[in-house]
Amino acid sequence: MKFCSKMFPLVLASLFFLSAPCGAADGAESAPAPGHAVRILFEGGEAVATLLDNPLAAAFLRLLPREVEGSDFAWAEKIFYLPEKLPVRGTANADAQKGDFCYYAPWGNMAIFYKGYGHGKNLYVVGSLASGKEKLAGMKRDFKARIEVLEAGKSKN
Repeated sequence: MKFCSKMFPLVLASLFFLSAPCGAADGAESAPAPGHAVRILFEGGEAVATLLDNPLAAAFLRLLPREVEGSDFAWAEKIFYLPEKLPVRGTANADAQKGDFCYYAPWGNMAIFYKGYGHGKNLYVVGSLASGKEKLAGMKRDFKARIEVLEAGKSKN
């Protein structure tokens, strides 16, 4: 019994530590990385997303430029699949809001929310749309798009 009473605080502290969020404590995960933006070109327009400064966004950037096929999902998001799964370790789960640019780990797809969604267990925010949300939401059918890195200081037209 003495052993259990001495170990209980240690076990409790360990559980608290393991249940803490894995994201950066200083808020770095939610801060946009200067100059890290992508342009999504599609028939009828373009959208620009500003990416967060985290390993997930960096892994996504390494896959660009890329041609993708987009489609609507659940009347709330536009999705497209990647050729490989991205690392999510250390990235906090998302509470997807309108305009969020996210990665859904189980399916290996990117999702651009044009309506709010809420918390997703395996959904991770990569960035947010800075422009083009309405045009993208207006796409009523499957579409082809090109995603490319938008260099700092370049026009977003």
